[in-house]
Amino acid sequence: MTSRIRIGIDVGGTFTHAVAVDGGTHKVLGHSVVPTTHCATEGVAAGIVESLHKLLRNPAIKPSDVKFIAHSTTQATNALLEGDLAKVGIIDGSKTGIDDLVKNGAQALVAAGAFSVDDPAWEKNIIDQARAKGIPACGTHEISGLYGLKARTRTSVVNASVLPKMLEAADMTEKAVKDSGITAKLMVMRNDGGVIDMAGVRKRPIQTILSGPAAGVAAALMYECVSDGIFIEVGGTSTDITVIRNGRALVRSARVGGRRLYLKTLDVRTLGLAGGSMPRMSGDKISGVGPRSAHIAGLPYSCFSEGAGIRDSKVVSFSPKPGDPSDYVCLEAPDGSRYAITVTCAANALGLIPDGDYAKGRNGSVHPDVKRLAKDILDVSSEAFVSTIEGLIKEYKLDRTGLVLIGGGGGASTIVPCVADKMKLDYKIAENNAILSAIGVAIALLHETVERSVIEPSEEDILRIRREAEEKLLRMGAVEDSIDVHVEVDLKKNVVTASAFGATEMKKQGGPGEVNAGRRRDIASRSMKVEKDNVKLLAETPGLSVFEGEIRDSHLFGLIRKSRKAVRVVDRRGVIRLQCTDAMLKRSTGEKFREDLNSLLDGQLRYGDAGAETPKVFVMHGSRILDLSDLTEKEHIIALAALELKQMPKTEPVVILSGRR
Repeated sequence: MTSRIRIGIDVGGTFTHAVAVDGGTHKVLGHSVVPTTHCATEGVAAGIVESLHKLLRNPAIKPSDVKFIAHSTTQATNALLEGDLAKVGIIDGSKTGIDDLVKNGAQALVAAGAFSVDDPAWEKNIIDQARAKGIPACGTHEISGLYGLKARTRTSVVNASVLPKMLEAADMTEKAVKDSGITAKLMVMRNDGGVIDMAGVRKRPIQTILSGPAAGVAAALMYECVSDGIFIEVGGTSTDITVIRNGRALVRSARVGGRRLYLKTLDVRTLGLAGGSMPRMSGDKISGVGPRSAHIAGLPYSCFSEGAGIRDSKVVSFSPKPGDPSDYVCLEAPDGSRYAITVTCAANALGLIPDGDYAKGRNGSVHPDVKRLAKDILDVSSEAFVSTIEGLIKEYKLDRTGLVLIGGGGGASTIVPCVADKMKLDYKIAENNAILSAIGVAIALLHETVERSVIEPSEEDILRIRREAEEKLLRMGAVEDSIDVHVEVDLKKNVVTASAFGATEMKKQGGPGEVNAGRRRDIASRSMKVEKDNVKLLAETPGLSVFEGEIRDSHLFGLIRKSRKAVRVVDRRGVIRLQCTDAMLKRSTGEKFREDLNSLLDGQLRYGDAGAETPKVFVMHGSRILDLSDLTEKEHIIALAALELKQMPKTEPVVILSGRR
């Protein structure tokens, strides 16, 4: 029996899932599901509470054993999409005061001082006055530490516009957690894959926008231990596709109304096509699939239904919603009842769904006409996925060798294998794929980001900003030894960003047990697509093995042949933690790593039109990989490496990998 339970609640477009997992092994202990309460007065918060109460009816899940609880939310996203926003008043130091703005209808306030990132005292005073009057308020310094008053204020206005709704939802869910007997602090999923505490939500609800897709990505990173791949989360109505590289999901600046915000979100590409999507026909051919789904049309899936109505039905055209095109098709029974033909139904018709899978239909429910149309439905659906994924591969210059598609969501088995086959890529359907996002919420790490505008940042500037991110995480309850901080320096924009991740408790990761050296070599060999005998062990730390193999590429029908060295870093559990090509390796120790790192950087320094260019650098010690690839200045790289390894014993092995940008 476990004494450490972690609860995660994920709000999807159709259902809200709650799971309880063992804090040490990540084994699923219980699961509940309720329809997402989009139309409730309390919004999706009502479904969050309902799913929690339902989960706690399981006698194996005791509130006193719950040490972590978090949820994702669509509350802020829905408010933005539906225009259910508060009217915001801006105080910028002019004569307009709080009372005047409230008289003119302001329901939330933004304090916007020109130099508040350096001295926030004036903004704090306005916020205190507003809150004393019962008016939700935020200051631009709370939202971003970057210069640029217009962008900072714009972001703050979006934040303030969802404050009233989010405060109401936060109070409701927090009270429900306390009333249930759970003493752990409630956390909420951020839009970048981490979680923040309720104090953070009450200040910056904007950080929860798009937290749904982030939950699945968190599971891919933490539960499936993906280091490099493309994560495809297939729901009923839509699919989210995200690139994961070097153990991190890629992010981009968010935009609202075409204008950039001071907000980073995961770079998620969303398709209006998923397991429940319905086909459209032109004549006797499939002309498209989606964006309407069985859920939106209010029809049951034919593959999950049974009875004479299915057997005797015929294919008819219809409009899922008033005003929709009439070229969608479904099955219609003699009594007039209708059943959806979906991507899931097509996959079942072709016998592609394995037994026990969430998307497996009922035996005998496959209509002959569905079987006739099935291949075309999947072909048309796959092409839309292939186009999007190929675009990501090109945009991010991903190496197809070793690239894996990871399927999550209840509809993963319906489409991901077909897409992988068309693209000649490997794929994997995640364990517990149907509830993967809820698991991702349950095992997510605390996260905090600090961004500062610094002209020509010095070593001291970077270390100060790194410490600030680390200290914020400690105040949220992170265990110090669990904290990892990733630093980026953008010299063109004069911006330093420190992203800190940490856990609320030290625990062993879930997943496979330790594998032997031969098995680790096999894993590296398969990833490189190189014969095992041609893979050699380059170096080791106590928790990591570095392998190298030669990949030979042929072009123009074999007339041109090129070779490149592939590197895979595999941990003791057999998880590939890092992959790169044509990298330089240096074995070092805790005593000599600074000298060796300096030498390696000097040896790979390149000069171009933009000046000196340093290589990408990764430093391995113990079972950890320090990613310094986003730093471009030699002194910054060495300073952060020195900070990370300052307590290391002199004789402990260190491995440095570097490669060209």
